[in-house]
Amino acid sequence: MNEAFYQFGLGTLKIKYKDEKVVRLSVVDKTTVTHNQKNKFTEKVLQEIEEYLRGERKQFSIHYEFLEGTAFQKKVWKVLETIPYGEVLTYAEVAQKIHNAKAVRAVGAACGKNPIWLIVPCHRVVGSHGQLTGYGGGIPMKKKLLEIEKKYKEVPLPVPLKSKSDTSIKEEKEDELKKKEEDNKVKKEDKVKKEKEDKIEKEDNKVKKEDKVKKEKEDKIEKEDNKMSIEISNIVKIKM
Repeated sequence: MNEAFYQFGLGTLKIKYKDEKVVRLSVVDKTTVTHNQKNKFTEKVLQEIEEYLRGERKQFSIHYEFLEGTAFQKKVWKVLETIPYGEVLTYAEVAQKIHNAKAVRAVGAACGKNPIWLIVPCHRVVGSHGQLTGYGGGIPMKKKLLEIEKKYKEVPLPVPLKSKSDTSIKEEKEDELKKKEEDNKVKKEDKVKKEKEDKIEKEDNKVKKEDKVKKEKEDKIEKEDNKMSIEISNIVKIKM
């Protein structure tokens, strides 16, 4: 398991990840950093979060996984994933969606245990009358996130992105591998074609060279024949 830390607008972002999957995302006040394992993946996580805070992103493309949590908590987190940008559900409505209407308090506790901050939007769950109740990052942060979404909800984005599933990532890798194999096949065919063309050109040059040598010999023979004819003619004239 790896960890990376970044300073950003809301404090210190802590990214816990494994094999390019976020397994825990949180905002911490202070922390002692012994190993800050930043890489391209964690840079992408930070970039998408900052885009969200600027109102430039409404969905995340970051892949994540719930490594911890009870079956009940995971049911609640799965419902959180479905709450659209700029909209909210009450704790009671979430409880109804998991077919356990009496588990309102337990739903609130599960939201508080959500391991994937922001990307799994527990900030979109409010009290029965719309009041902002308990939030791991504090009520001011929850209010700020909801205000951002309210402000930019109707602002269109060029290409909204969705969180990637294991299947889509596998398909992308398979497509990349297939494309690479096709490119290699084309390169190999081009190489074979070029070798054939070079061979043909080489043979043509050889034939041309042989023709040239043959022509030079014929010209030499013709020249010698002409010279001999002239000599014979001169001898005949002298005798006459």
